[in-house]
Amino acid sequence: MQLFEKFKIVGVFPALYWPEQEMVVISDLHLGLEGLLAQSGIMMPHFQLDALKEELQAIFEETAASTLLINGDVKHEFSRTSFSERNEILELLQCVLQYVDEVYIVKGNHDNYIYYAVQEYPEVLLEDYFLIDDVLFMHGHLELDLTLENVDFRYIIIGNEHPAISLQDEVGVKAKVPCFLYGPLDIESGRRIIVLPSISKLSSGADMNDVFEGDFLSPILQRIDVGKLQAIGLADELLEFPAIERLRG
Repeated sequence: MQLFEKFKIVGVFPALYWPEQEMVVISDLHLGLEGLLAQSGIMMPHFQLDALKEELQAIFEETAASTLLINGDVKHEFSRTSFSERNEILELLQCVLQYVDEVYIVKGNHDNYIYYAVQEYPEVLLEDYFLIDDVLFMHGHLELDLTLENVDFRYIIIGNEHPAISLQDEVGVKAKVPCFLYGPLDIESGRRIIVLPSISKLSSGADMNDVFEGDFLSPILQRIDVGKLQAIGLADELLEFPAIERLRG
């Protein structure tokens, strides 16, 4: 399915493909989360990295990508890059660079000290944001400051929010599916926004049909009418929903 005229959802994966740039875009990996949970006494098998590598292999095989852009939160620990996180980041990059020539990483709010984990790779570009043609990539945890508001972009792509839609059948069984959000950033300028779902297998996502303006994590979403955005859910097939305001109870 195509979002606007530039971007395609890859299969039923939480990934966008920008054919013009041969670029795959993902967000919110949160590598190292299992290790952090173990430190808190919550024991679970370490499966997320292997699952991510398998998913990325399928994504690259379905596209002609030469570049991967990770739109923030590669790792999970806020204050530092743990030994296990660094190893997982390096293992991920070794896998990814078998398929693409470059990796762009947007620094998210969890990505403190990530520079020390990626500095040995000249193929990895690390910035607070990237402006490529008329597309602005930001993680979404920071405001659009005045400098960026004057940047000539038509599209902004963010992560951070981990959007999902909650569904309930006629007998009351509930399910949550991750989703893309897309629509107008503001009417006057004609700018448009896409909010990426998390690619992490440990992220349940935030219910977009149960969150209202002012309660969003991203200050960018706090200042726009999210109710006007549409959602594309990711299940066994793509689920096309109406505007968020029509899904709220």
